[in-house]
Amino acid sequence: GGVPFFYKKKPRRWICGATTSENLKAWAEGKACAPFLAPPAKFKSAEGAKTQGIIGNLRERGREAMEEKRELAEEMRAMAAMDGSRRR
Repeated sequence: GGVPFFYKKKPRRWICGATTSENLKAWAEGKACAPFLAPPAKFKSAEGAKTQGIIGNLRERGREAMEEKRELAEEMRAMAAMDGSRRR
């Protein structure tokens, strides 16, 4: 995980890395929070803004890949459940 890493046992919520104060407060109160919510970056240079854009694109591609894997896993579970019910 990133540094800092915050984890609460009872609600089983966590935050990995730097985050906004609002997100940290929600986590502390046991409310829903985003585990990977970086604070907004304030770049003054064009190069910094370009880097931020690249990071944002990578983050979005990662989210899309995870969603595809999640959907595939759900389809496989459904197929396994259907196969199991046919055998009975």
